[in-house]
Amino acid sequence: MLVVGLTGGIATGKSTVSNLFKSHNIPIIDADLIAREVVSPGTPTLGKIVKYFGEDILLEDGTLNRPNQEGDVLDGLWQFVGKIVVVYCSPEIQLHRLMNRDRSSRTDASSRLNSQKPIAEKLDYADLVIDNSGSIQDLQDQMQSVITKLYNEAGWTWRVSWLFPPWAVISALSTLLWRTLRRQRRLARQKKRRDSGTTSQ
Repeated sequence: MLVVGLTGGIATGKSTVSNLFKSHNIPIIDADLIAREVVSPGTPTLGKIVKYFGEDILLEDGTLNRPNQEGDVLDGLWQFVGKIVVVYCSPEIQLHRLMNRDRSSRTDASSRLNSQKPIAEKLDYADLVIDNSGSIQDLQDQMQSVITKLYNEAGWTWRVSWLFPPWAVISALSTLLWRTLRRQRRLARQKKRRDSGTTSQ
């Protein structure tokens, strides 16, 4: 079995890609949906959050005001999956899609995008990238390629795990170690870029 983490920025087309995965009979667990459910009105989790931050974080209907957390579950889950697929589109396309979807002004949409992790930073996590800047046909063609790659990789790993159960544990530990090292390299690159920017100023 291969567990794949699907992420991307707001309005990049994650839901469309998720539905295309479903159409190929690939099971989907929506972490964003789960995150919303655990903080729904009346839950102990929401009560603790309100107690800590105050009622200003609630909307008029009593739900948690969480637009800025959309899509950020990657930060907590990325190291526990076998592959990360990032759905990407250009920032300008992302802005226009968000404006059209939410019927918001350019200023409001830009503010919401600026409050999130830039999509370019999420590409650092990616094993596979789906560029959703083009047509639906372009997206479907890319999806077919990605699904084929995932099936090819899962094709032998699940058989090994079934024949030799300890392999699953070894594989999980190896994935965790690899992703930890990859994250350290990514943070080192970011620090180097920041240091270079500071030096040039």
